[in-house]
Amino acid sequence: MHPNGLTVSVLKSKDRLWVDCCKGHFCSIEIRLRFAQKKMNKYSWLWVLLIGVLNLSAQTTLGDDDKVIITEAEAEVLDTLQDSRMTSLAGKKVAFITGYHGKSFLKKSDFFYRYINKNEMHETAKVWWLTPKEKEKSYGFDAVVLSGIYEMSTEDRAWVVSRLGGYALPAKNVYVVGTFHQKNVNIHGVSVGAFTGFGEPRYTRTNGLRLELIGIGIFMPIMPQSPIAQDSLSFASEMREPVSEVTNGVSLSLSGGACSCVTNGMSIGGIGQINQQVNGVSASLFMNMSQKLNGLQLALWGNESYETNGLQIGLINQSHKLKGLQFGLWNVNEKRSLPVVNWNF
Repeated sequence: MHPNGLTVSVLKSKDRLWVDCCKGHFCSIEIRLRFAQKKMNKYSWLWVLLIGVLNLSAQTTLGDDDKVIITEAEAEVLDTLQDSRMTSLAGKKVAFITGYHGKSFLKKSDFFYRYINKNEMHETAKVWWLTPKEKEKSYGFDAVVLSGIYEMSTEDRAWVVSRLGGYALPAKNVYVVGTFHQKNVNIHGVSVGAFTGFGEPRYTRTNGLRLELIGIGIFMPIMPQSPIAQDSLSFASEMREPVSEVTNGVSLSLSGGACSCVTNGMSIGGIGQINQQVNGVSASLFMNMSQKLNGLQLALWGNESYETNGLQIGLINQSHKLKGLQFGLWNVNEKRSLPVVNWNF
């Protein structure tokens, strides 16, 4: 068995050698070579086997490279989703999306696995060609393959176009010090900035310390209503939103920040903070808010998250879907509301 899942069988007889190789759904190759008995030596079959394996290793199944440029073989499948009079997708820059409103991006390999290999091609699958203005805004995408999408408004289409750039642009690596206001960048060290907010996603990753000098978390005490989802549908919609920033390490905002961010480690806000997800510790003086928390929320006033897996400690704690404990003056979860301590497992 080849490491790539390739099955190779060898059969040697008096005057023949067969090497039969089969790799998955999309290629089947048989190599048959005949050697005269007098010219064959004991190492000949090894060379033939090596040639067969190298030949098949150079071949790929549909979508395996996950590149945005469509190959001729891939276009043969995708072109069946559109009118035969339309331009072929071969050599075009194409993205793949799914979801009820088209707000979930797919890798090319996932599309071919789910909708081709497993025969799950939806009747709704089709090709959407971008207009010249949309192509310019999306950094050169020619088309989008839609699958499993039952409703898509003009606003949904504009949302997809605005986020196509981060779907494919290669991230730039910055070392020691950088700013998290840059788009498509991996910062290894310290990233610095201010006033992030919930604008267009930047697709920025910080591996180390993210330092926000001042953020909009300073306004949390006068915030009119909670930005945290109040039901499962709203939560699912919020979690489908593209992540603007990911911090692997410590995210520190002197006044407190708010953004579509994911922190793997520790997120600290001076006054308060709003995150999409925290995996680790979220701590602030006034309040912590996150759509999803895996770990600990700690605040002098209160904590709120839709889904909590862990522990909340503050005067007021609220979680709409709790697996863990709450300690505070008043604690609310989907099962009950109690003073001092509350729980759900």
